[in-house]
Amino acid sequence: MDVLFLLDTSSSLRDYFAAEKSYIKTIVQQMQLGVSGHHVALVQFAGPSMQKAVFGFDEYRSGEDLVDALDEIQFSMGKWLPKIIF
Repeated sequence: MDVLFLLDTSSSLRDYFAAEKSYIKTIVQQMQLGVSGHHVALVQFAGPSMQKAVFGFDEYRSGEDLVDALDEIQFSMGKWLPKIIF
């Protein structure tokens, strides 16, 4: 199974950034990663002007390495200005 995580780093969620990463770590630690196991990718976004592929599905084969990589991710603030539809 391939799992893609989206890490929201819009300015309004700055106070929740550590909790977002912690939640992802909790899930990853329960997965069996590997060539014939699960694959995980992560995209960091902060609205339409900032999206970044942090790592792809084939980058990490061990949960421990992936958790270490999550620890290294820094908050990249962006603005999220939702459009109001009438």
